[in-house]
Amino acid sequence: MTLKRKSPPSMFLAIVLGLTSPGLSSAQDQAEQVDTVRPTFGWTAGHTARVTSQSLRIRGPEPEVRTEGGFRYLQSVSEEGDYLRVRASEPQLLAQGRQAGLPARIQGAASGMMPDFLVSRSGELIGLYDLPGVQARNRDILTALLGDETAGQNPEPLIEQLLSEAHLTSRVVEVWNAVVGSWAGAELDIGWEYAMDAREPIPVLQGAEVLMNYVVSANGRVPCREGETTMNCVELEMRSAPDPADFAILLERFMSQSADLPPDAFSIKGIELENSLILITEPDTLVPHAYRTQRFLSVTGMENGAEKTSTQFDQTLVQYSYE
Repeated sequence: MTLKRKSPPSMFLAIVLGLTSPGLSSAQDQAEQVDTVRPTFGWTAGHTARVTSQSLRIRGPEPEVRTEGGFRYLQSVSEEGDYLRVRASEPQLLAQGRQAGLPARIQGAASGMMPDFLVSRSGELIGLYDLPGVQARNRDILTALLGDETAGQNPEPLIEQLLSEAHLTSRVVEVWNAVVGSWAGAELDIGWEYAMDAREPIPVLQGAEVLMNYVVSANGRVPCREGETTMNCVELEMRSAPDPADFAILLERFMSQSADLPPDAFSIKGIELENSLILITEPDTLVPHAYRTQRFLSVTGMENGAEKTSTQFDQTLVQYSYE
């Protein structure tokens, strides 16, 4: 892991959510002092939160297709032997999800529904809890949400995929890493960037692995909720993109394998991929208040002798409210 100065740190999500106050010092002022953040997992039984997840997908460039959806549920934590059980209940599909087409509505509902899962007292993800029960309950939820508005389409194949163990597990891993897994046990000085890398599969390249470069930072201390003046939360940020040299080798190998494709087949010539995560959380417990993920993917290739570029932008904003 390497370390480099970040100048100046910014607090983007905090500003978007209105988490500012007269007593909030500037990011540059905070960077002048050594202020170390040590995120620590501290969830306990009885912890409950109302969670609202809103998603946006834009595909382009021409014609641009925009899909929005959302979901709301109650998250609770209880004792389960040596572990903690995190449970989602009282699901509700938000209105804009119902306005989308059937596949998008199913995707929106499933993206908001969180399976029950177990975590250790230190915040380590153990695994899904009662997989058959989760699948049965979520199937009933999806059926009720869809009602009779299938317009002759068969939703079963997509529902089966979304309720598979692999998909449900990946969903839990994604959300847990966003709020706890990527941060518990770290030590971050505000105003500095920490760089690291890891190999990850790229779905658009048939799951081939590429070296991803990560940049992690603590951007500053902020209020946890709009209207508060005490800075009990921090804004944490993680960005990632493929390592240019490693990605070039992988892309060259992939292109050579597709050289014998028919002329009318789409052959990939270039890919751009960027990911980002911003989290507002209480550092002493990692109790989250909001996070936003963004992913931008651009694929350029040749089809019927002409160059074609497709883009996709995905954004998810998740907010937690506590009584």
